[in-house]
This record gives sequence, structure tokens and C-alpha cells, in this order.
Amino acid sequence: MSERSSSLLATIRTALDASPPAVAEPGTLRLHTLFSIPRQAKSLYPLAHIHPTDLEYNKKAASVGALEEQIFVTASWAPRSAQNVEQATVDATDKQEGGETRPPKETERDTTAPLLILAMELYLYTVPELGSAVLYVSKLDSSGYGPKAIPTPLRDALSGHVFSDGSKFGNTLTATLSSAVTQHFTSFRHWDRPGQHSSSVSISHLSVHILARSQRAYLFPSSPENKDKKVLSDGGLIKWWRAVMSDVVVSTRDASSPVRKSDNSQAIDARAYYVIPGYSKMESHPLVPLIREGSSSTTAEQVLKQANWTYGYPYSSSGAGCAESDLPPLPLHWQTSSFVLSQSGKGKAEAQMDPEASDYDPKKVRTVPTLMPHFSDDPKTRFLDEMARDAHEHAGWKEKTAITSNEPVKVPGVMQEEKENGIEEQLDVSEFKSEDGNDPKQSESKKRAADD
Repeated sequence: MSERSSSLLATIRTALDASPPAVAEPGTLRLHTLFSIPRQAKSLYPLAHIHPTDLEYNKKAASVGALEEQIFVTASWAPRSAQNVEQATVDATDKQEGGETRPPKETERDTTAPLLILAMELYLYTVPELGSAVLYVSKLDSSGYGPKAIPTPLRDALSGHVFSDGSKFGNTLTATLSSAVTQHFTSFRHWDRPGQHSSSVSISHLSVHILARSQRAYLFPSSPENKDKKVLSDGGLIKWWRAVMSDVVVSTRDASSPVRKSDNSQAIDARAYYVIPGYSKMESHPLVPLIREGSSSTTAEQVLKQANWTYGYPYSSSGAGCAESDLPPLPLHWQTSSFVLSQSGKGKAEAQMDPEASDYDPKKVRTVPTLMPHFSDDPKTRFLDEMARDAHEHAGWKEKTAITSNEPVKVPGVMQEEKENGIEEQLDVSEFKSEDGNDPKQSESKKRAADD
């Protein structure tokens, strides 16, 4: 097992021990993690290095390089038979009475027939040049064969009867695993393990991106046939992810949280944003209820409030609902953000806005190509690609000079697009001018008006 896999499994085990998932039946949970070999990728910010006016600069400029790792996590569940449950109860009773303790017997189903219940696909991009990283949760799917969950109103009451050390049931198994996997990266434990490929890279900033789009199946094609699988609506999925990431955000900020206890106690600033495209903040309330102000009655509501969600996006002051100087750090701009500079005692960074300046660097300017990363199978990415193609096509129409009998006149030249459409020759504008330089059609219309 690689260092990266063992590190992630250790984080998941820590999270499960600290907050046992609320499962209503006994069984054995098996986890597998798979990391691809880090490879060079230039598709994360493919247009960040493009200068808006200097073509010679673009010929020499290098795109933003990143190390891409594909991560796959699976969970399987082996239910314990009723015979084994009864045997475990007898063993516990014998132990209390001073009798001999025997391990529970395992049936053939327990040892050879675990069922896949969850799969998660993530992409991790590390930018060594800037000391930042981007985590994209690409897919998360369940098969419906997981253990039944304890109803939320009963979890606190049952915790006192099940646990003698004061522990309490946490969230569902799927939510607990999803939170633990994400916390492994938000707590920077992935880069703290010795001996791994990126151990020499110091990462100080991480951006997590999740696209909550409801589908009947993502990774288990036949799972919709299982009547026990619950498919959430788009609004329900956004609400579910917001609750999961609230736990991630709160735990990441807390240096005493179980996942961060073994690491250094450096403060981590975590900010949470969510948005439903096409909906304003008030319009989104029927789909995903806004967080209530005031006291919270349940632990989940308290965590949701502590996460301090902002409805919007962190790319502009209008989207983040803050002043330009208070915008959150982003992967390509975190070193010059006001938050980092204020912590280090440095002055305010001046944004480069003039493309004609000698020190203009496209990668350091807050524009769409440097703010929004590109991911595979992402509608936002496809929309950005369409915008880039349209801009490129329109940029190809440049004015050229054609010589007439009188003076040079600017006319459209023959572009590559025109050649592809069968236009091979430049337009001769001399035929549209009379000998005196006037438009013949205009002169003829004036003559007819005079005759009338």
C-alpha cells in the first residue's frame, strides 16, 4: 500500500472513531483507496497565460503547470448474520460474568460477499510553482446496499445506551465517509506524509470545488433498479452537500478536531460559498432553505451556522458580497491577497490592469481565465470553452488595406474562416466607387430625386 493510500485510510479511520456513523445494523466496513501516479497537466488554467494584445508574448509564455492525481475511493459493507449477532451478545454476557470470551463466528456471506455501497472519484491538482492546490469532487454515488441509518431524532437518545465513553452517533455512513475524505485534503495531511511524491512541495492554499447535479446513477449504472437507493433532487443534493461541507469547514478551522490533532496547530482560514446558477439568494430559498438566524436546536443546524456560508462565488466583490480588498484567496492569487498580506504585515498589493505596462503578467490579473479552473465533464467548463472559441473566431477579423484608384481604403481581408467557406480573393472596392470618389448608388438616387 502506498503512503498516500495509507495516509487517507488513517484519516478516514480517525474520523469514524471520533464520530461513529449512525448505522442501524451490524456489519463490517471495508475501504479501498486508489491514487494515480501524479502527471503533468496544463488543462487546469489553459488560458491564464494568454496576453490580450501581445502576440509575441503569447508565443513564449508558458501555461500554468500542475500535477494531476486521480483518486478513487470505494466502500463495501458485509452485513453480519443474525446468528453472529446473537453469538456476539452471548460472548459479551459471558465476559461480564467472568466466562471465557470467544470471537463471533463468521458466516460465508460475512467473509466472501461484501457489497459495494459507495464510490467516490476526485481529482487533485497541485501547483508547485505557487504552493497551491485544487480539489475537484467529480463523482459520488451509492448503490443502495448500505446499512440502514438510525433516524435523526433517535441518535442522541441511543448514543447514551450504546457508548459508555460519551461518544455520540454522527451522520449517515455516506456523509461521514465523504466528509472524512475531503477533510484529509483540507487539513493538508495529504502533503504532510513523508516519502510521498509531493512531499517536497509546501502547499499553503487549497480550493475545493463540488458540482451538485442530481443523476440516477454516476458510478453504479444498474443501481437505480435497487428500490433501496434514494436519488435526491438537485435541491436536495445541494442541501446534502452543504451539510457535509459544513462539517468539513468547521473541523478544518478547529485545530483540536480529531483529524487535525496529530498535525501542527497552525490556524487555517476556511470560507464556504455556494450558488444555484440563475437564482438570486431569495429565489434559492424554496430549493435550498437559507440558514436561520438565532438559536439552533440541533447539532446539524449549529454546524451549518458555524460554517458561515455565503451565497455567491468568491471570484468578484459582487459575487462574494464583500469589498474588493476583502476577496478570499484563490489558487493563482493567494500570495497577493489582502488576507495573506495582512497576516504577514506587508502592504496592499497593487493589481495590474494595464496590458501595455512592461511588467504586465496575465497570470497575476484577476480575470476569468485565472479565476475559474477547468475540469473535465463540467458544464461551467464547457460554457467557458464556448466563450473562448467565440472570442477567438471574432478576433480573427482584422482590418486590411486595399488600394483603389484614389486612396487606401480599409476593408475586411481574407481570413482562414473565409477560405474554408470558399472565399479565396480579396474584395475589390474600386467597383463600388465612381470616378469622382462618390458612391454611384447614392448619386443615382439623388439624381432621381432631382428629376421628380
